[in-house]
Amino acid sequence: MSDFGKARKAEDVGTGALGVLVAAKKLIADPAHWTKHEYAKNDRGFATDSWAADATCWCMMGAVHRCTNSVSDPSRNAAMTFLRAAIGQTSINIWNDAHTHDAVLDAFDRAIELAKVTP
Repeated sequence: MSDFGKARKAEDVGTGALGVLVAAKKLIADPAHWTKHEYAKNDRGFATDSWAADATCWCMMGAVHRCTNSVSDPSRNAAMTFLRAAIGQTSINIWNDAHTHDAVLDAFDRAIELAKVTP
């Protein structure tokens, strides 16, 4: 299994929302590993769970999920708050589906900058 497909745990990506955002951006940095309309897909293009071993591409939310230990992880929630601020709307999924890969990466960059300056 290539590096992008390995399960990530909080201790592997740094602490807090910043670590999650950096890891999630890295996960989908290659356009082949980014998707729309599903949290995650496998190499055959079928929807799968964000944490599934067969997941090979993720939307913004799916990438954030993949880089945390659970849906109740406070770092996950904080990362999503920074992403919402970066895109200027509450639905990360709708925004992801309406934008290009480059725009998604730019949104992650803005969210990362917000996380760096927020105590």
